[in-house]
Amino acid sequence: MNWNWVVNITGICNSGANTGFEGLIDELIFDKQVYTPAQIAQSYQEYLNTLSNEKFQDKTFNFYPNPVQNILNLEIEANIRVFDLSGRQIMKVDNANQIDVSSLAKGTYLLQLEIDGKVNNEKFIKM
Repeated sequence: MNWNWVVNITGICNSGANTGFEGLIDELIFDKQVYTPAQIAQSYQEYLNTLSNEKFQDKTFNFYPNPVQNILNLEIEANIRVFDLSGRQIMKVDNANQIDVSSLAKGTYLLQLEIDGKVNNEKFIKM
């Protein structure tokens, strides 16, 4: 599901923008898949939870270098996820303090770290 599109349609429906029609959306057909409002809401909530920006309460961390060419180092061990800017998860490493990003294309990525159920997101640049 293209989350940018879902975010936009959600914004339109929630903000009351003039869409040219009245009433509620009964279902959404996307990529030949039919989604009910409940499925859309559940998927969207899972998407928001994945990219949650709840900061660590009791742990701080640094990562380096940024920008990075090959190995991104963390000062703390964590479950690491890397997302592209469209929200698609492209890497996953559990219980690590570094990640090899040499295979990534140049650009900006989201680094998600999870420690003890708390999640933090930061941006990094791959050179």
